Amino acid sequence: MSDKPTATVAEVIEAARDLDDAAHELSHDGDQLAPSPQKTTATTITAMISELIETHMLKCDEAFPHPDDCPAHVISNVDKTAAWIQTIGTAGAGKSHLIELALDDGTSFNIRVEEA
Repeated sequence: MSDKPTATVAEVIEAARDLDDAAHELSHDGDQLAPSPQKTTATTITAMISELIETHMLKCDEAFPHPDDCPAHVISNVDKTAAWIQTIGTAGAGKSHLIELALDDGTSFNIRVEEA
C-alpha cells in the first residue's frame, strides 16, 4: 500500500451515502436526480466504485450461514484462481484517486480513477 492517507471502507461508504443523500435533497421528488451545476469528480467516482466493491464483499460473506462455506470475493474460472479481499483503501486528491486492494493470495492492485 502507499504511504498516502487512506480512508477506511466504512468512511468511504459513509461519504458515498452523504453524496447520495445530498443528491436526493436536490431532487424535487427524491427519486429523479436533478441536474447538477457542478461536474462529477474523481472523488465521487472513487467512492462509488469502493462502495460497489464493499457491497460485493458483504454479499459474498453473507451468502452462506457458515463462514467456511462463503465464496471468494474474486473468482476467475479462466485462470482457476480465487481470493478474498483483505483490505481496501483510497488515496489521492484533485483529479486523480487510487483504490488499493490487497488480496489474501499476496497480490495487490491499484485502480486509478482520473478525470478524463
